[in-house]
Amino acid sequence: MKRVSIPKSILLDQNEVEVVNEFKLLGCTIDNSFLFNSHVKLLKANVNKRLFAISKIFYLSFDVKLQFFKSFILPYFDYCSSIYLYFPKYLLMELERLYNFCIFMLLKINLKDKSLPDQLLLLKNSNLMPFRLRIFFRQSLFVHKIMNENFLPEFKLGLQVAVKGYSLRNAEEYVIPGARTIAGSRRLSNILPKFLNQIFKGSIYLKLCDFKNFLLLNLITFFNIYINF
Repeated sequence: MKRVSIPKSILLDQNEVEVVNEFKLLGCTIDNSFLFNSHVKLLKANVNKRLFAISKIFYLSFDVKLQFFKSFILPYFDYCSSIYLYFPKYLLMELERLYNFCIFMLLKINLKDKSLPDQLLLLKNSNLMPFRLRIFFRQSLFVHKIMNENFLPEFKLGLQVAVKGYSLRNAEEYVIPGARTIAGSRRLSNILPKFLNQIFKGSIYLKLCDFKNFLLLNLITFFNIYINF
């Protein structure tokens, strides 16, 4: 067998690991402070570019503009929305303001200073949700996926039953890991048992369609529990 030599110039010494301030992974920009400022900055730039391109075609009907919003802008808010768990509050507020601005510019629906129930009512006919409820809804589906679809199995296997004598599937309560910092309390391993203990309990094992309907019926109630985690 012919031996192939690799030039030394392309070999990376094990002690020469490049240190960078940020890097992009599957479309998500991660910075060295793990605050996601760069990710949000890029997201805002992409959304604004598309928003003003679409807003120029002001003569289009409401339904066409709504479809443009759902097809070309909304995916930017939805992509990797599970990482919003780790975002500081000020970044989430920035995204919410941008989301509301897009809806106002395109659909002329003003969500500013409206309560969540009022926002939900205003968006109902457009089959949209307020930003905070939409993110919570998607994070809830993410939790359902972990518990039912063998997705990120290490998090499900890492759950510890707080009350002895119950099987994992029927456990009434799970242990919530301790956290010394606010960032630590936002870890998925910390948030997951809170979802299960305080919001969903046995309902997490409903079929996906039934779980979605159950979630939609109780969306604001569950969200109010969630924000007090």
